[in-house]
Amino acid sequence: MKIKEKWVSWEEFYKIQSGIFSPAAHSHISSEVGGLTLGSIPFADAAGVLVEDNTELFWDSGTDMMGIGGAPSAKLDVYGDVMVGHAVTGTIHFKDVAGNQVAFIQNVGGIIHVDADSDITLDPNNTERLRLLSAGNMAFGVTAVGANAVKVFGIGSGTAPTTSPANMVQLWVEDRGAGYAQLHYRAEGGLRDAESLLDQILTFHEKEVTAHSVASALGIMPRDVIFELDRAGKEGDLAVAFTIANRVFSEGKDLPHFLEMLAEHFRHILVVKFCGKNAPMLSLSNTDREKYAEIATFYRQEQCLSLLDY
Repeated sequence: MKIKEKWVSWEEFYKIQSGIFSPAAHSHISSEVGGLTLGSIPFADAAGVLVEDNTELFWDSGTDMMGIGGAPSAKLDVYGDVMVGHAVTGTIHFKDVAGNQVAFIQNVGGIIHVDADSDITLDPNNTERLRLLSAGNMAFGVTAVGANAVKVFGIGSGTAPTTSPANMVQLWVEDRGAGYAQLHYRAEGGLRDAESLLDQILTFHEKEVTAHSVASALGIMPRDVIFELDRAGKEGDLAVAFTIANRVFSEGKDLPHFLEMLAEHFRHILVVKFCGKNAPMLSLSNTDREKYAEIATFYRQEQCLSLLDY
Protein backbone atom coordinates (compact mmCIF):
# COMPACT_ATOMS: atom_id res chain seq x y z
CA MET A 1 0.00 0.00 0.00
CA LYS A 2 1.41 3.41 -0.94
CA ILE A 3 0.29 6.51 1.02
CA LYS A 4 1.70 9.86 -0.10
CA GLU A 5 4.33 8.09 -2.18
CA LYS A 6 5.29 5.98 0.83
CA TRP A 7 4.79 2.23 0.95
CA VAL A 8 3.08 1.00 4.12
CA SER A 9 2.10 -2.46 5.27
CA TRP A 10 -1.46 -3.78 5.30
CA GLU A 11 -1.36 -3.65 9.11
CA GLU A 12 -0.48 0.04 9.03
CA PHE A 13 -3.17 0.70 6.44
CA TYR A 14 -5.72 -1.09 8.63
CA LYS A 15 -4.71 1.07 11.59
CA ILE A 16 -5.17 4.18 9.48
CA GLN A 17 -8.59 3.00 8.41
CA SER A 18 -9.49 2.15 12.02
CA GLY A 19 -8.41 5.55 13.30
CA ILE A 20 -5.60 4.10 15.45
CA PHE A 21 -3.21 6.55 13.89
CA SER A 22 -3.22 8.98 11.01
CA PRO A 23 -0.42 10.21 8.80
CA ALA A 24 0.79 13.73 9.45
CA ALA A 25 -0.64 15.13 6.23
CA HIS A 26 -4.04 13.43 6.40
CA SER A 27 -5.84 16.08 4.36
CA HIS A 28 -4.81 14.31 1.16
CA ILE A 29 -4.31 10.54 1.07
CA SER A 30 -3.88 8.60 -2.17
CA SER A 31 -3.59 4.84 -2.09
CA GLU A 32 -2.63 2.04 -4.42
CA VAL A 33 -3.66 -1.51 -3.51
CA GLY A 34 -2.13 -4.33 -5.51
CA GLY A 35 -3.34 -7.88 -6.10
CA LEU A 36 -7.06 -7.07 -6.48
CA THR A 37 -9.26 -8.37 -9.31
CA LEU A 38 -10.31 -5.89 -11.97
CA GLY A 39 -13.66 -4.32 -11.04
CA SER A 40 -13.58 -5.43 -7.39
CA ILE A 41 -14.76 -3.10 -4.64
CA PRO A 42 -12.85 -3.81 -1.38
CA PHE A 43 -14.85 -3.93 1.84
CA ALA A 44 -14.28 -4.90 5.46
CA ASP A 45 -15.42 -8.37 6.50
CA ALA A 46 -16.73 -9.41 9.93
CA ALA A 47 -13.21 -9.40 11.31
CA GLY A 48 -12.54 -5.93 9.96
CA VAL A 49 -10.15 -7.20 7.30
CA LEU A 50 -10.19 -5.61 3.86
CA VAL A 51 -11.44 -8.23 1.35
CA GLU A 52 -13.02 -8.45 -2.10
CA ASP A 53 -15.80 -10.53 -3.69
CA ASN A 54 -15.76 -9.86 -7.39
CA THR A 55 -18.73 -12.15 -8.13
CA GLU A 56 -21.04 -10.34 -5.68
CA LEU A 57 -19.88 -6.70 -5.82
CA PHE A 58 -18.51 -5.46 -9.11
CA TRP A 59 -17.75 -2.08 -10.70
CA ASP A 60 -17.27 -1.90 -14.46
CA SER A 61 -15.08 1.16 -14.96
CA GLY A 62 -15.37 0.91 -18.73
CA THR A 63 -19.17 1.39 -18.72
CA ASP A 64 -19.56 3.02 -15.28
CA MET A 65 -21.97 0.29 -14.17
CA MET A 66 -22.40 -1.33 -10.74
CA GLY A 67 -23.34 -4.98 -10.34
CA ILE A 68 -24.59 -6.59 -7.12
CA GLY A 69 -24.64 -10.35 -7.36
CA GLY A 70 -23.25 -10.47 -10.90
CA ALA A 71 -21.81 -8.54 -13.84
CA PRO A 72 -23.85 -5.38 -14.58
CA SER A 73 -25.74 -4.59 -17.76
CA ALA A 74 -27.22 -1.31 -16.46
CA LYS A 75 -26.13 1.58 -14.24
CA LEU A 76 -27.23 -0.49 -11.25
CA ASP A 77 -27.85 -4.20 -11.84
CA VAL A 78 -29.07 -6.31 -8.92
CA TYR A 79 -29.22 -10.11 -9.11
CA GLY A 80 -31.89 -11.00 -6.53
CA ASP A 81 -34.41 -9.21 -4.33
CA VAL A 82 -34.35 -5.50 -3.52
CA MET A 83 -35.83 -4.22 -0.25
CA VAL A 84 -36.91 -0.57 -0.13
CA GLY A 85 -37.86 1.06 3.15
CA HIS A 86 -38.30 -2.12 5.19
CA ALA A 87 -39.57 -0.85 8.59
CA VAL A 88 -39.71 2.76 7.40
CA THR A 89 -41.17 4.52 4.37
CA GLY A 90 -39.15 3.84 1.26
CA THR A 91 -39.54 5.43 -2.15
CA ILE A 92 -38.06 4.74 -5.58
CA HIS A 93 -38.08 7.89 -7.72
CA PHE A 94 -38.01 8.02 -11.53
CA LYS A 95 -36.76 11.16 -13.26
CA ASP A 96 -36.43 12.28 -16.86
CA VAL A 97 -33.21 13.45 -18.52
CA ALA A 98 -33.79 16.96 -17.16
CA GLY A 99 -33.93 15.67 -13.61
CA ASN A 100 -37.67 16.15 -13.17
CA GLN A 101 -39.57 13.45 -11.27
CA VAL A 102 -42.02 11.60 -13.53
CA ALA A 103 -43.07 8.77 -11.22
CA PHE A 104 -42.37 7.05 -7.93
CA ILE A 105 -43.12 3.78 -6.19
CA GLN A 106 -43.62 3.81 -2.42
CA ASN A 107 -43.96 1.00 0.11
CA VAL A 108 -46.94 2.63 1.84
CA GLY A 109 -50.22 1.11 0.69
CA GLY A 110 -48.63 -0.14 -2.53
CA ILE A 111 -48.53 3.32 -4.11
CA ILE A 112 -47.49 3.66 -7.76
CA HIS A 113 -47.67 7.33 -8.69
CA VAL A 114 -47.11 8.89 -12.12
CA ASP A 115 -46.52 12.64 -12.12
CA ALA A 116 -46.33 13.22 -15.85
CA ASP A 117 -49.20 13.00 -18.33
CA SER A 118 -48.29 9.49 -19.45
CA ASP A 119 -49.70 5.96 -19.48
CA ILE A 120 -48.76 2.87 -17.47
CA THR A 121 -48.40 -0.31 -19.53
CA LEU A 122 -47.85 -4.00 -18.79
CA ASP A 123 -45.72 -5.60 -21.49
CA PRO A 124 -45.02 -9.31 -20.79
CA ASN A 125 -42.69 -10.80 -23.41
CA ASN A 126 -42.26 -7.28 -24.83
CA THR A 127 -45.87 -7.27 -26.02
CA GLU A 128 -48.28 -4.73 -24.57
CA ARG A 129 -51.27 -6.42 -22.92
CA LEU A 130 -52.76 -3.84 -20.56
CA ARG A 131 -52.61 -0.02 -20.49
CA LEU A 132 -53.83 2.41 -17.81
CA LEU A 133 -54.23 5.70 -19.60
CA SER A 134 -53.56 9.04 -17.94
CA ALA A 135 -57.18 10.16 -18.47
CA GLY A 136 -58.41 7.34 -16.21
CA ASN A 137 -59.29 4.86 -18.94
CA MET A 138 -58.10 1.25 -19.19
CA ALA A 139 -57.23 -0.53 -22.42
CA PHE A 140 -57.00 -4.33 -22.66
CA GLY A 141 -55.41 -5.48 -25.90
CA VAL A 142 -55.66 -1.99 -27.44
CA THR A 143 -53.77 1.29 -26.96
CA ALA A 144 -56.65 3.79 -27.11
CA VAL A 145 -60.34 3.82 -26.15
CA GLY A 146 -61.68 6.71 -28.22
CA ALA A 147 -61.71 10.51 -28.26
CA ASN A 148 -62.93 12.34 -25.12
CA ALA A 149 -63.32 9.03 -23.25
CA VAL A 150 -63.27 9.16 -19.43
CA LYS A 151 -63.41 6.05 -17.19
CA VAL A 152 -63.85 3.75 -20.20
CA PHE A 153 -62.66 0.14 -20.40
CA GLY A 154 -61.63 -0.80 -23.96
CA ILE A 155 -61.22 -4.46 -25.00
CA GLY A 156 -59.52 -5.59 -28.18
CA SER A 157 -60.71 -8.48 -30.34
CA GLY A 158 -59.88 -11.89 -28.88
CA THR A 159 -60.68 -15.57 -29.23
CA ALA A 160 -63.70 -17.25 -27.67
CA PRO A 161 -62.85 -19.70 -24.85
CA THR A 162 -63.44 -23.38 -25.54
CA THR A 163 -64.26 -24.21 -21.91
CA SER A 164 -66.37 -22.56 -19.21
CA PRO A 165 -64.73 -22.99 -15.77
CA ALA A 166 -67.07 -22.85 -12.81
CA ASN A 167 -67.45 -19.81 -10.57
CA MET A 168 -66.19 -17.24 -13.01
CA VAL A 169 -67.36 -14.81 -15.68
CA GLN A 170 -65.91 -14.84 -19.19
CA LEU A 171 -65.89 -11.60 -21.15
CA TRP A 172 -64.38 -11.22 -24.62
CA VAL A 173 -64.75 -9.35 -27.89
CA GLU A 174 -64.93 -11.03 -31.28
CA ASP A 175 -64.27 -9.23 -34.56
CA ARG A 176 -67.20 -9.92 -36.87
CA GLY A 177 -65.95 -7.85 -39.81
CA ALA A 178 -64.85 -4.33 -40.70
CA GLY A 179 -66.24 -1.90 -38.14
CA TYR A 180 -68.19 -4.61 -36.29
CA ALA A 181 -66.96 -6.14 -33.05
CA GLN A 182 -69.29 -7.90 -30.64
CA LEU A 183 -68.99 -8.21 -26.88
CA HIS A 184 -69.55 -11.73 -25.52
CA TYR A 185 -70.40 -12.51 -21.92
CA ARG A 186 -70.77 -15.93 -20.34
CA ALA A 187 -70.98 -17.07 -16.74
CA GLU A 188 -71.45 -20.52 -15.30
CA GLY A 189 -71.13 -22.29 -12.01
CA GLY A 190 -73.02 -20.34 -9.36
CA LEU A 191 -75.95 -18.19 -8.21
CA ARG A 192 -73.83 -15.04 -8.39
CA ASP A 193 -73.19 -15.75 -12.07
CA ALA A 194 -76.91 -16.13 -12.68
CA GLU A 195 -77.53 -12.78 -10.96
CA SER A 196 -74.94 -11.15 -13.21
CA LEU A 197 -76.66 -12.56 -16.29
CA LEU A 198 -80.02 -11.27 -15.04
CA ASP A 199 -78.55 -7.78 -14.57
CA GLN A 200 -77.29 -7.86 -18.14
CA ILE A 201 -80.67 -8.97 -19.49
CA LEU A 202 -82.51 -6.22 -17.59
CA THR A 203 -80.05 -3.68 -18.96
CA PHE A 204 -80.80 -4.73 -22.54
CA HIS A 205 -84.57 -4.99 -22.04
CA GLU A 206 -86.05 -2.59 -19.49
CA LYS A 207 -89.67 -3.52 -20.17
CA GLU A 208 -90.84 -7.05 -20.98
CA VAL A 209 -88.34 -9.92 -20.74
CA THR A 210 -89.08 -12.82 -23.09
CA ALA A 211 -87.22 -15.97 -24.09
CA HIS A 212 -86.25 -14.25 -27.34
CA SER A 213 -84.92 -11.15 -25.55
CA VAL A 214 -82.89 -13.33 -23.17
CA ALA A 215 -81.36 -15.25 -26.08
CA SER A 216 -80.57 -11.98 -27.86
CA ALA A 217 -78.91 -10.42 -24.82
CA LEU A 218 -76.75 -13.48 -24.15
CA GLY A 219 -75.80 -14.08 -27.76
CA ILE A 220 -77.47 -17.51 -28.02
CA MET A 221 -79.89 -18.93 -30.55
CA PRO A 222 -83.54 -19.38 -29.47
CA ARG A 223 -84.68 -22.99 -29.10
CA ASP A 224 -87.29 -22.43 -31.80
CA VAL A 225 -84.47 -22.17 -34.35
CA ILE A 226 -83.50 -25.77 -33.58
CA PHE A 227 -87.12 -26.89 -33.95
CA GLU A 228 -87.11 -25.12 -37.32
CA LEU A 229 -84.01 -27.12 -38.27
CA ASP A 230 -85.78 -30.37 -37.32
CA ARG A 231 -88.79 -29.60 -39.52
CA ALA A 232 -86.57 -28.58 -42.44
CA GLY A 233 -84.68 -31.88 -42.13
CA LYS A 234 -87.93 -33.83 -42.19
CA GLU A 235 -88.97 -32.03 -45.39
CA GLY A 236 -85.52 -32.38 -46.95
CA ASP A 237 -84.96 -28.63 -47.11
CA LEU A 238 -81.20 -28.56 -46.43
CA ALA A 239 -80.95 -24.89 -47.39
CA VAL A 240 -82.44 -24.02 -43.99
CA ALA A 241 -79.44 -25.61 -42.27
CA PHE A 242 -77.05 -23.33 -44.18
CA THR A 243 -79.26 -20.31 -43.42
CA ILE A 244 -79.18 -21.06 -39.69
CA ALA A 245 -75.41 -21.63 -39.76
CA ASN A 246 -75.00 -18.26 -41.46
CA ARG A 247 -77.13 -16.61 -38.77
CA VAL A 248 -74.94 -18.07 -36.03
CA PHE A 249 -71.85 -16.48 -37.58
CA SER A 250 -73.26 -13.23 -39.00
CA GLU A 251 -75.16 -12.32 -35.81
CA GLY A 252 -72.17 -13.11 -33.60
CA LYS A 253 -73.93 -15.88 -31.69
CA ASP A 254 -72.08 -18.04 -29.19
CA LEU A 255 -71.04 -20.98 -31.40
CA PRO A 256 -69.85 -23.33 -28.59
CA HIS A 257 -73.14 -22.76 -26.77
CA PHE A 258 -75.10 -23.43 -29.96
CA LEU A 259 -73.35 -26.79 -30.37
CA GLU A 260 -74.10 -27.58 -26.72
CA MET A 261 -77.75 -26.73 -27.37
CA LEU A 262 -77.83 -29.16 -30.32
CA ALA A 263 -76.38 -31.97 -28.19
CA GLU A 264 -78.87 -31.23 -25.40
CA HIS A 265 -81.68 -31.11 -28.01
CA PHE A 266 -81.02 -34.65 -29.21
CA ARG A 267 -80.70 -35.90 -25.62
CA HIS A 268 -84.16 -34.47 -24.95
CA ILE A 269 -85.50 -36.29 -28.02
CA LEU A 270 -84.04 -39.58 -26.79
CA VAL A 271 -85.55 -39.09 -23.33
CA VAL A 272 -88.97 -38.40 -24.87
CA LYS A 273 -88.71 -41.49 -27.09
CA PHE A 274 -87.73 -43.72 -24.15
CA CYS A 275 -89.67 -42.16 -21.26
CA GLY A 276 -92.33 -39.93 -22.82
CA LYS A 277 -92.81 -36.17 -22.86
CA ASN A 278 -93.64 -35.98 -19.13
CA ALA A 279 -90.35 -37.51 -18.00
CA PRO A 280 -89.34 -35.76 -14.73
CA MET A 281 -85.69 -35.46 -15.81
CA LEU A 282 -86.70 -32.97 -18.54
CA SER A 283 -86.45 -29.34 -17.38
CA LEU A 284 -88.87 -28.06 -19.99
CA SER A 285 -92.03 -25.97 -20.11
CA ASN A 286 -95.30 -27.67 -21.04
CA THR A 287 -95.16 -25.96 -24.43
CA ASP A 288 -91.68 -27.32 -25.15
CA ARG A 289 -92.71 -30.80 -23.96
CA GLU A 290 -95.44 -30.81 -26.59
CA LYS A 291 -93.00 -29.65 -29.25
CA TYR A 292 -90.52 -32.39 -28.33
CA ALA A 293 -93.30 -34.98 -28.48
CA GLU A 294 -93.88 -33.90 -32.08
CA ILE A 295 -90.18 -33.60 -33.02
CA ALA A 296 -89.37 -37.02 -31.54
CA THR A 297 -91.44 -38.62 -34.27
CA PHE A 298 -89.06 -37.19 -36.90
CA TYR A 299 -86.11 -39.30 -35.73
CA ARG A 300 -85.26 -42.91 -35.03
CA GLN A 301 -83.36 -43.77 -31.85
CA GLU A 302 -80.38 -44.87 -33.91
CA GLN A 303 -80.20 -41.47 -35.61
CA CYS A 304 -80.16 -39.58 -32.30
CA LEU A 305 -77.50 -41.87 -30.84
CA SER A 306 -75.41 -41.46 -33.99
CA LEU A 307 -75.69 -37.65 -33.86
CA LEU A 308 -74.66 -37.56 -30.19
CA ASP A 309 -71.76 -39.92 -30.84
CA TYR A 310 -70.59 -37.70 -33.73
